[in-house]
Amino acid sequence: MTIPIFRTNLFVGIILALGISLVFKDIEGITTTNGDAAVSSSSSFFLFGQSKEIDVTNEWQVVGENDTIPAGVHVRMDLSTGEKWVKLVDDQHEEDGNQETDKNEKKSAAADGVSMAVIQEDGSVQIKENEFKENKQENTYDFDMMHRTLSKLPDDEKERMGGLPELPQAEEGSARVTKKERQAFEKRMLEIWKKRQEELAQLQEMLLDLPEILKERIKSIDEYLKSPKEHLENMDLDAKIPEGAVTHIVSVLDDLEFQLSDVDMTRDFHTMGGWPLLTLLVSEDSHVPVNETIQMQSRPTEAKIRSIQAQAAWAIGTAVKNTGEFFPYALENVVVDGKTTSTIDLLMDVFCENYEDTAESRTLLNKSIYAIGALLRGNRMAQTHVVQTGGFIQLGEKYKMLSDKGFDSTSTKLIQRLASLSSDIIEDVALHPEFGDEDANKIIIEALTTDQWCDSTCNALTSKALLPVKVQETLLQTMNVMSAHCQWNCALNDAQTAIERMKSEWNENKDEFDDEHYLQMSNLADGALESMRLHQKEAL
Repeated sequence: MTIPIFRTNLFVGIILALGISLVFKDIEGITTTNGDAAVSSSSSFFLFGQSKEIDVTNEWQVVGENDTIPAGVHVRMDLSTGEKWVKLVDDQHEEDGNQETDKNEKKSAAADGVSMAVIQEDGSVQIKENEFKENKQENTYDFDMMHRTLSKLPDDEKERMGGLPELPQAEEGSARVTKKERQAFEKRMLEIWKKRQEELAQLQEMLLDLPEILKERIKSIDEYLKSPKEHLENMDLDAKIPEGAVTHIVSVLDDLEFQLSDVDMTRDFHTMGGWPLLTLLVSEDSHVPVNETIQMQSRPTEAKIRSIQAQAAWAIGTAVKNTGEFFPYALENVVVDGKTTSTIDLLMDVFCENYEDTAESRTLLNKSIYAIGALLRGNRMAQTHVVQTGGFIQLGEKYKMLSDKGFDSTSTKLIQRLASLSSDIIEDVALHPEFGDEDANKIIIEALTTDQWCDSTCNALTSKALLPVKVQETLLQTMNVMSAHCQWNCALNDAQTAIERMKSEWNENKDEFDDEHYLQMSNLADGALESMRLHQKEAL
């Protein structure tokens, strides 16, 4: 079974944690630090300190502590003894593809109770068969070394194993550890060893060619788009789905969102042509027959469509998550109902739509603004596009509508995310003008400091609702960032009163803040008040 190169970082860590022997081929050096195998290469698997290079021969030899191993060697790690062994690769056998060498390695590995993972020249990892001999005598184990090796695992990993037993030591006044204590210790260590061997076997079964998963997800989306009506009729969102199982399109997207949290998977998903299909799911037009609208569908069907849109938006946001390499995805063309649009434009339309207040529509709004933020933050090209297409005007109108409505269970998070998005973009443009030309930077800031944006932020602060401290912090931060660009046509006196009230509440509950956070909040409030006073003074 072969692990693709883009999964090497992940699975080398798993392999080492399970105590598998490693065979490294033409990778830039391997170091053992405190007895642990580690890799140093252009892939930056692990970090380690200074060490000396071992003199590798054609015979297996033990790797000492802090030894550095050159490229092109075989490395074996035996968890039963805690030792690492190394020898030169037989180049002639490698070139001839001599299978006898592989057989001998397997036989040797099985005899020693180790498994082997081969890291190929292209970076892919191949796990060789592991066979643990149950009849291996327990007294051949170096349990003390095994304990020292396992004790270097992360605390959460040791906890997952049920904890390591204490290394038996003679009590004060006692000549030696009792036989009973030693047997109990060795029994527990052997239980841990066997459990890890079982995990290794499970790992070998579970390691799939991950792009195949993406192919299946893309196929499922494509099949849905070809006959959405049929899928919607058969979809039961209330049905319990076993963990890890995929049935209807919502479960497909839920799993896809998890897969796309990995940068390499996102890259492959896009390369395989999955991006435009995922984007199509954001549009409600993709789910209803031609010449029909979503309003013409039954209430249960509409709820299903909103759920699909939300899951698709969530997957898009997770895939991009402010990663520069994927910024162009925001503007890639997609044709919906005969019209050419883009991912960011579709998300803008979906978020700014007026919906009946339902659980599904609330989820859709939250997931779509999440995706919009992921596509726009740091993406000067997409920001400029949104200015040119009037997208920030759309968002500003939505922001005003929500702030005028006031804070409730639906609007609070949306107001906070819109304020945070505008603040982040303005601050980023101001701090990093080199990422865009002067004219583009200017129009982006102007688009986010119109009366709609500025006054909506000001009005949100004057809400009579009891705002969570995090929301207060976001709004004050936004006012500070906007202050140099806003005209502040809102009721500044009311805003100042609201901020003073907040400061008074913080002071009364000062014990609930740490000192640094309290100071930060106070500075934000004072900064917002000062900007208002300056504006009032200039207006006289």
